Amino acid sequence: MLSFVTPAPRLPEIADVVEEGFVEEIRDDTTGDVHKSADFLRRELRELNRFRGEQEDLLAAGKPRFRCAHCEVGVALRLSALRRWYFRHDEEDGSCRYQSKGFLSQDDFDARRYNGQKEGPQHIRMKRLIRESLTRDGTFDKQSILEEVRWRGKVTPGSWKIPDVQAMRNGLRIAFEIQLSSTYVNVMRQRRSFYLAEGGLLFWVLTRVREEDRRQFQDDVLYPNNCNVFAIDEETVALSAENAELTFRCGYLEPVRDGWTLKERWCERIVRFSELTLDPVNQRVYYFDYDNARSEIERALRTIDGRCILDEFESLLRCRANQDGNVLDKWRTLKRSLPDAFTWPLDLYGGGFFTAVDIYLSARSGRPVGWNYQSLIQTAHRCMDIRPDFLPLLEACFSTFGRSSIFTDERYAAKWRAKRAKAVVDATAKSDTRTHLLRLRQYRPAMEWLMPEVKHAIAATLAQLDPR
Repeated sequence: MLSFVTPAPRLPEIADVVEEGFVEEIRDDTTGDVHKSADFLRRELRELNRFRGEQEDLLAAGKPRFRCAHCEVGVALRLSALRRWYFRHDEEDGSCRYQSKGFLSQDDFDARRYNGQKEGPQHIRMKRLIRESLTRDGTFDKQSILEEVRWRGKVTPGSWKIPDVQAMRNGLRIAFEIQLSSTYVNVMRQRRSFYLAEGGLLFWVLTRVREEDRRQFQDDVLYPNNCNVFAIDEETVALSAENAELTFRCGYLEPVRDGWTLKERWCERIVRFSELTLDPVNQRVYYFDYDNARSEIERALRTIDGRCILDEFESLLRCRANQDGNVLDKWRTLKRSLPDAFTWPLDLYGGGFFTAVDIYLSARSGRPVGWNYQSLIQTAHRCMDIRPDFLPLLEACFSTFGRSSIFTDERYAAKWRAKRAKAVVDATAKSDTRTHLLRLRQYRPAMEWLMPEVKHAIAATLAQLDPR
């Protein structure tokens, strides 16, 4: 019962998207960027779930990050019944050309089902199992183990929550909430905000953690919780008694290196409470530190013979900007050290490969890399002049490295809006766009290896070839 088969690693999951019947363009209030929703949403589920949670908090505060680009109403990230992602208006009065609340999503369906199950036999059973497990652990104050008792807010008097089970451990008050199926994500975020404000810790407990059973209600807990989820059952209750310590089943994602690619695998194991990291500041509880493990792998993937390969590319492109006569020889030398698992350009163009790398490295360093300009805004304008089809990539790179405020700077905003509008038209109007993008496609794996933070934008840029 305690042994698990670890499945083979696979690439991080990318979201499917709803193709019609949703808000088709959104604006990011923090950067001013306007995105085609379908392009924005085709990214890792981990990242989308993070955006989703943050947006729910901001909607509740009346300060949404993402708005409909047409009517400026805040939008929420939702899933259809087929588990495809889309944006819909948080409030809809029929005045916008995008109508997005005409069908019941999987979120809504599961939430209604959850509300019907909340005091059903399964829910009652789970509360009993949690309570029994807690009483076996001497580190929890026995008098503090309470079921369905109101937790009154002190920071905001008059506010309150009723956790399924609550208990105190070493001065930390912990709310154990049972997740049987999906509930509304905004309700989950409200609970998180309440316990965070009150100095407590929210701990979600599931009935199982098997990957084959994963649905969105698990992902709503998994991704914000450093890719960890926990479950209790009769066997773990027995282990809690045997160990004299609260014991769980833990399911978690583990990033792994597979050659020159980052993949993930699902892992399961039995864990004791003392093995967990409690992070009240971020309202997380985890056994395995996914974020740290992934950062280390991504850094190692781009380190060859002790050298950061991005620094090597930056040096090369600065030589090109300075018209170094030996720059092609330098590229050939650098290329010999690069992974032969990828296709690399013969020359210093490669269908725009080096222009794409210029954009990325300029945003990363905060100053122009591949051109002898004085400012990033000059680099952005130059890129849009020569490669308007790179707009999704440029905006993603500037956003990723915190450079997007330059587009809303009053000194540049009007001119940039005009340039951006022209680029949207020119991307499809230029006769050589298709030729360049077809050539660039062969370098996609190399680009994703060099620039993993903007994989979704690389895909969106190349997708302009695809029929709509």
